[in-house]
Amino acid sequence: MQPNAGVIEWAPFKTKTGVSEQELLAASDALQQFLVKQRGFVRRELLAGRDGWADLVWWSDEEAAQAIIAAVSESPECHHYFALMEGMDHADPSAGVSHFRIARSYPASAPTASESAPRRSP
Repeated sequence: MQPNAGVIEWAPFKTKTGVSEQELLAASDALQQFLVKQRGFVRRELLAGRDGWADLVWWSDEEAAQAIIAAVSESPECHHYFALMEGMDHADPSAGVSHFRIARSYPASAPTASESAPRRSP
């Protein structure tokens, strides 16, 4: 993926009462096998927090991020994963999902002031 290119998908959710972490992770692993076959898929992380879960998915571009919405409705792996979530509407898999364009990326270590200062000609 080129710098400042791509789309990040943010999909927070809560699991239904009685769904174990092990059950969710198994369904997540199956979903991953579906996603890696999709055009424009870059990577995905499943995040766990105090208030629930979130899928963080990188797509190569907005077209790929939008195309997955139609593909999801045909995927048994997706249906099983979504069935574990509270309030998931199978008729509208994009509900609660947000896409963000990567406006700027920053490396783990930034250059020092002297490294980023313009060089003077002799």
